[in-house]
Amino acid sequence: MANLVINEQLLARLQQLAARQNRPIEAILDEMLTQFEDDPPLKSRTAYMAKLYAYARAYWQRVNDTERLLLTDEQLDEQFWCIDPEGIPRLKSDRDEFHLPDNSAYTLLETIWQDNPAGETEEPINYRDILNKDFPAYLIHRMQGNNAQSNTD
Repeated sequence: MANLVINEQLLARLQQLAARQNRPIEAILDEMLTQFEDDPPLKSRTAYMAKLYAYARAYWQRVNDTERLLLTDEQLDEQFWCIDPEGIPRLKSDRDEFHLPDNSAYTLLETIWQDNPAGETEEPINYRDILNKDFPAYLIHRMQGNNAQSNTD
């Protein structure tokens, strides 16, 4: 047996998990390591992209596109563009040959990108201040205005 030094937060998390599963911490760690060895996490590729690549490969298999079928995940990371509305996977090299159909969401995004090419964002609105300060003042003003109207009637 050996000692392992870990921080208190990690220890607390492990203890909570072990208590919920009614198992020793060693069994939890052993299972985690086994799972990690059997299925290492993707480094730069998300699970979503892996599903897109699997879909693309299935399509290319159906249409006998052997050139694209031979692309590795790393190559697809660099070259993959989208799946078009007809379900055809497109690479970045297809951008000149294929144009996405006009749709209001895409048009809106293009307008936003053109209006803000640097991708700058505005300061976030503090809704809590609005609800705690501005809105009550607005309501008081409205109530006073309504009372004034009802007194004149």
